[in-house]
Amino acid sequence: MIQDYFKNTRTGILPLLPDNISKVLEIGCGVGNTLLWIKELKKCRWIGGVEIFPDAASKARDNLDELYEKNSDYTLRCAG
Repeated sequence: MIQDYFKNTRTGILPLLPDNISKVLEIGCGVGNTLLWIKELKKCRWIGGVEIFPDAASKARDNLDELYEKNSDYTLRCAG
C-alpha cells in the first residue's frame, strides 16, 4: 500500500515555476502526481522522476516518461 505522502500533488510550487517548461526532473517524485500536474498545466513534453521507495516507484513508472528507481547510495549524473 502506498502512503498518502507519496500521492500528494505539491501545487504550492506554482509560483516557483517558469512560464515555459519543456522538461522536468523531480528528485523524490513519489507516485508522480506533482509531475503529472506540471505536465498538464505547463504543457511539458517530458517528465521524469527519481524515487527510492519501491511501491511509489512502481506507480510512478506508469505515470512518467522516465523513472529512475535508485537508493540513497546512487549518484545520478544528468547531462544535456
